Amino acid sequence: MADEREPLSERRVGAVIRRLSEEHAAGRVERDARRAWGRIESSIPPAEVRASSSGVGRVAAIGFAVALAAAALLGLGFRADSQLSFELRGGHAQGGVIEAERGEATVALSDGSSILAENRTRFSVDVVGRNAALTRLVAGKLHVRVAHNDDTSYRFIAGPYEIRVVGTEFDLAWDPTGSGLLVAMSKGEVRLVEPGGQLRTLKSGETLRLPGLAQAAAQLPAPAAAPAAAAPAASVDVDAPFSPRAAHEPNPPSWDALVAKGQFAEVVREAETLGIDSVTERRGPSDLKALGQAARYVGKRALSLRAFSALRDRNRGTDSARQAAFFLARLQEEQGNQAEALRWLGTYVTEAPRGVYAAEAYGRRLNLTERLRGPAAAVPLAREYLERFPQGAYAQTARALVEHR
Repeated sequence: MADEREPLSERRVGAVIRRLSEEHAAGRVERDARRAWGRIESSIPPAEVRASSSGVGRVAAIGFAVALAAAALLGLGFRADSQLSFELRGGHAQGGVIEAERGEATVALSDGSSILAENRTRFSVDVVGRNAALTRLVAGKLHVRVAHNDDTSYRFIAGPYEIRVVGTEFDLAWDPTGSGLLVAMSKGEVRLVEPGGQLRTLKSGETLRLPGLAQAAAQLPAPAAAPAAAAPAASVDVDAPFSPRAAHEPNPPSWDALVAKGQFAEVVREAETLGIDSVTERRGPSDLKALGQAARYVGKRALSLRAFSALRDRNRGTDSARQAAFFLARLQEEQGNQAEALRWLGTYVTEAPRGVYAAEAYGRRLNLTERLRGPAAAVPLAREYLERFPQGAYAQTARALVEHR
């Protein structure tokens, strides 16, 4: 009996692929569905499909398109809902600062971005959101490639300068006591904020040099003189805690919003004005988390530890308390307390095995276990990591451990 089914065509294959992509994206936000379909469409070579009008060549071309589309779906599967994470290759990290000691070091991020550091470069990388990271360049040179997503927000701080990125490739060099800042664009564009607040946009092919610390500070405008007489004080609720922003802003932004804008020092200053004891005893989980993050980014790790400890102690059994365990692990690791960091990572993966920081926590636990207890102790964790996150940022390290067992 002859096969009377409709011949395979691009239209039918396209319909199948679209249905698969929509099923794959079911339950995700609309943005991720668009991203999934965009990845599939960009993977299908239409010229090759059109070149074969019939027969075996046509089927082969369509099959090739299907294979590429499936690969795009599989490649997207892990990262679509994951917290951004990264893996360090070829460098040494101590106290949260990464140093390229003997040649280059690479930070590979789970969204496809990468930061390549030249020898003797010192910098740090902190994840601050789903597709957001904050990098501080202490000294040296970085080659940066940032993959663009709808919510990408990468920031690079070098001395008094800040570079804001949404998807591009560029070189960044910083010599605080000598030649100053160098930004050389390869692709895309970045926005650079200077110490006085001036904003510049740099595009592909452009290069900019700016002075080092001493000269940059000398160029800042002098602070305005205080008024001779203060204005009459407005009436306030004497029972409400004082906020230094309340006198200036009728609806001041939340601490969460300030952290999202990178205004970490403002959050810490306000907490100190209100009184740290009062904040840790009375503020809600979102404020405690914001204070913990802000204090960490400005280098006040003791305050950060206190905020995250209070968050955990006062909100037991909540997502906020579980996430606090992850941040406590990061802080302990940055301070060189690797055994304590490993303990907190174990707490987090036990309490939140599918939490937003799970991929990063499992990867860091793997690295610390290998460092503290040796490769043999890390092999079971490596197998577990590969089962859960086969395309994760620590997959290369995990495979190396398993293969050399």
